[in-house]
Amino acid sequence: MSKSQYLQNYRLRDRDFIDEQICVDLSQAACFGPNAKFYGCQISISSKSTQLNFCESLLQDCLIHFTRKISKLNFEDARFINCRFRGILDDCDFGARDGSAANEIKNRVLNCDFSEADLRGCRFFNTDIKTLKFPAWPTFTILDYHAASADLSRARFPGAPDYAGKILRLWLPGEKAVCLYAKDEAMRIGCTVDELKAFFLGKPYVIT
Repeated sequence: MSKSQYLQNYRLRDRDFIDEQICVDLSQAACFGPNAKFYGCQISISSKSTQLNFCESLLQDCLIHFTRKISKLNFEDARFINCRFRGILDDCDFGARDGSAANEIKNRVLNCDFSEADLRGCRFFNTDIKTLKFPAWPTFTILDYHAASADLSRARFPGAPDYAGKILRLWLPGEKAVCLYAKDEAMRIGCTVDELKAFFLGKPYVIT
């Protein structure tokens, strides 16, 4: 595997990258694409969220490691196939929403492994959730907002009814799953992390 450090954004576009080690450090901005394909690459990213963009790119059989927390990044223009993810991702979106031009291609995230990542409020749109591997507890993944809201509205936790209503309102067309961090959500609901886990245990609409 060759090792490369790309200092200019244009070097990450209009070509194929095969079995390369790509490092993007804190001082760099990086645009993956357009018209770029990454096969079997090890990608390490230390950039800030505001310095990153994934545009019309394909990443296949890659390891993608975010070495610093990434927040509010929309990956809808990228396709990820057989990729592994590491690092903290907060409030990020994968896949294309209904009505988006990118939604012409379904299953933009396929056969990917997020088990080594920390996903907090990350949403997945119009993709086959059964092909994805999500992080284990204390991350939990809701597959059906309506079922979760109905259950939580009946729970005896102090903040549960209000939280249930907010969950239902946040659901967007085409959204198939959302990953949440138990400690944060337990505080909002008004229960302990253990109580939250016990509440969701065995529910068909959640992965714990």
